[in-house]
Parts: sequence; structure tokens; C-alpha cells
Amino acid sequence: MIFLKWDPYYKRLRHCFRAAGLCRQWTIGNNTYEVRPTIHAVQRKLSETILTFTLPTGMDPSSVKKCDYAFKQEFGRNTVVVGDLKKFTVHIYRHSMPAAIKYKPDDVKTAIGDMAIPIIAGYDQTASLIAYDMRKHPHLLIAGETGYGKSTELRAVLTTLMICRPSVRFILGDLKRSEFHVFRNCEPVDALCTDAGQLSIALDKVMSELEKRGKLLDDKGLTSTAETDLPDIIVAIDEVALLKKEKKIMAAIEDISAIGRALGVYLILSMQRPDAQVLDGKLKNNLTVRISYKQADKVNSRIVLGDSGAEDLTHPGRGLLKIMDTRAVQSPYLDVARARTLLDPIRTRVDDGLSEIVPEQEPKQLFDLLGGADDA
Repeated sequence: MIFLKWDPYYKRLRHCFRAAGLCRQWTIGNNTYEVRPTIHAVQRKLSETILTFTLPTGMDPSSVKKCDYAFKQEFGRNTVVVGDLKKFTVHIYRHSMPAAIKYKPDDVKTAIGDMAIPIIAGYDQTASLIAYDMRKHPHLLIAGETGYGKSTELRAVLTTLMICRPSVRFILGDLKRSEFHVFRNCEPVDALCTDAGQLSIALDKVMSELEKRGKLLDDKGLTSTAETDLPDIIVAIDEVALLKKEKKIMAAIEDISAIGRALGVYLILSMQRPDAQVLDGKLKNNLTVRISYKQADKVNSRIVLGDSGAEDLTHPGRGLLKIMDTRAVQSPYLDVARARTLLDPIRTRVDDGLSEIVPEQEPKQLFDLLGGADDA
């Protein structure tokens, strides 16, 4: 601690605390005492310097987020403060986050490792691709205004899963008929639904599968389908806000969010503008991971992330990833043509681009893998 006090970053951080109003003064008798956050460490790495501090008991942790500007003024624009209740870290990066970066299969392979259901979120300020395992952090919400990266991120996430984890099965809902056509005829896709009627039938099969899996776990005394050879199922719906009047569908989505994790069924939902009626308390709380791109205002940012910040994003592909804490990421750019090329090896037949985006089979046939022969 003696040597730490001589570190230039230690002195600058103390100065930042005062400038940001994070110091409190207490007067006892004729003596005045200053209470401020305690600095614990200064770590210097090749790509960044990390400063660690804790707040004194009783200090509002939101006060740190409110004065984020003060840390950037002191240490530069490439500064990110991360923390939640008491412990915080200040990351001072040597370089700016890349403004644009293409989807690189080699980077993806390195990032996902042996994750069961890998979700790639984007590159951080160390130019490392961030990924997480959906089995550990179930259900994902992606939101953002048109043109800021939501569709590209959704395409990159699904393409990666279909190529790298071919055992995962997919039910896709494309209500705008604009995002999921690239996945037509891909072997892992059991249904590609373009209207509420088709999606309702597909979700009925998913709910039936959930019941069967729940009974199977009870009979075998297991806690999760991860202990079985049953395939994981992902229900991905673009523009889920268009379904807010479809009570049966929204009820199924909410049920999946509540019980799907243990039964191997997961949600990926996306929307342009956050809708508080769709993201009600129960569903929102069960979407443990959220990625927000540019939002119109602080209100929309708070609906998605529970905090402001997304309204300040200005660069296409730049988003805020929230799992436990919130960090900035730059999504890998994957256009439709490149995605189609990557997916061609897993297509069941040639895609001539002329057929309608509808299931080629009746849903009952499509879901034989999920329902089993006793569904007849």
C-alpha cells in the first residue's frame, strides 16, 4: 500500500474522486475527516491499465455511474468503469475500440472454445471477441434502431450456432419476412414461420416438448437436460413486439423464459424499439442477457438495459452488452452474402432464392425430432 500511494494513477484517481464529488466530509468536534473510496490496486497490462476501488458503506453506487464523464475527463475517452454494488474497476485502454470489423471464423472458433451454446457478442476494447455460454446465461434480447447493427448481430449469432453447434435445433419467427431468409433450408432449422399462425403451431409443439422433457427429468431424477442426449432448442423471433396482441404466443414465450433453461429450450428475441408492454416484469427479468444498439432516448435505453447509455451510441455496430455488468462491444459485420456462403454446406437442398419463406412441411412433420412418434 505504501508503494501504491506513490503511483501516478493512484494520485490521479484520488483527484478524480474529488472532482466527481465522490468524497464526503464529516466533522466531529473541531476535526474534519474526508471519507472517500478506497483504492486497492493498479494493474498495468499491455492493452490496458486497471484501477480497483471500493465505495465506503453507505455511498450510493449509482453515483459512480452518474459521474462516468469525470473518469473519462481524467483518463481519456477509452475509459470504462465497471461495477455494481461496492467494488468497481476502472479500465483505461491503450487503443480505441475498432470502428468496424468483419466476421472472422478463426476469431469465432477461438472465442467460443467448448461452450455448449456459444453466443458471440462482439469485440471489446482489447480487440478480443467476447462470447458467452447460453446454458449459463439463458435467453437473449437484442434491440436497437434500424441501421445500427441489430440485424447483423442476430445474423452472426445464428450463423455461428448453426455452423459450430449443428446439434442445436431452431424455431425461427420472421414476422417481417426480412431477416431469416438466409437460413431457409438449413438442416438445423425445424420451422421458419412468417406469420403468427405458423408460429403459434410451432410453439405448441415446443410447449408439448417442454412437458415431455419435464416428465423425463422427473422420472430419471435429473435436474437438467444437459445430463441427457436431448438436443438444445432455440426459439429465435425477430420483431417480437409485433406479437404483443397475440396472447397465446406471448404466454408461450413467457413460459419458455421461466422454465426453458433446465429443459434445454432457449429464447433469442429482437426488436427495433423496446416495448414496455412486451417486456413486462416477468419476461424482462428472465432475459438474463441483453444487447442494445442505438436507442432514441434514455427511456428506451432503460427499458432494454435497466440503465441509460444506449441513447449515446452513434456508431453502427456499437452496442452495450449486459450480463452481470455492462460493457461496450463492436459487433462483427456479417452480410447476407457471406452468411449464405458459410451456411451453404448445411443446406438440405439448393436455395434458388425464389421460393416463399414458409415451412416446406407441415409443422407436425417438422417437429418429429422434438415430439417423437407418440405425437401422432
